[in-house]
Amino acid sequence: MQPIDQAYAAPNSVVIPPEAQRRPSTAWWLQFALVALAAAVTLGLQVYKQTLLPANTPFWPYRMAGFMVPLLLALGAAGLYGYIRVQRVGPRWLWVVYLIAMWFVTLIIGGMQGFTAHSALAAEAAGIRVPGAEIGMKSALTYVFHLLCTLSVSIPLMFALSRYISRYPQLWGRRPSPQPLSRERERG
Repeated sequence: MQPIDQAYAAPNSVVIPPEAQRRPSTAWWLQFALVALAAAVTLGLQVYKQTLLPANTPFWPYRMAGFMVPLLLALGAAGLYGYIRVQRVGPRWLWVVYLIAMWFVTLIIGGMQGFTAHSALAAEAAGIRVPGAEIGMKSALTYVFHLLCTLSVSIPLMFALSRYISRYPQLWGRRPSPQPLSRERERG
């Protein structure tokens, strides 16, 4: 590199890789709408369940735990908006913690739905009748549908947010230090 090129070269902290300059596809707006809709619907169902229906779970921490999924989805929608618009939304550590939490929540909810679907089919096959419990193919298909909905919302969301925290270093990097005043300004 020539000395003149070195004098005008950008510092390493300012150089942005070409893949970080591109915006995500516009198809992510559809995913954003899906996540926002899922957050609104699950929040509405929880409010309905907790306020209008009789209290079947009197211990308040268990009742409040039902709001965890809609709130996680709403926070994920905010991060997805930041990913689509290539804007910083909150600190980077928030999205790292969110990804870890969402991964575990997805595994737990997906595992519970898959186990419940399997149990409904196994109970029907064994001829077991449980009072008040829905068993059989209809119940199993309902849980499989819930499982597919959970995975179709959470996996692309986690993929987008993992790219959000790793693909755009200019959003999370330190700001460049202010340039020193020129010699002419210092003298005057």
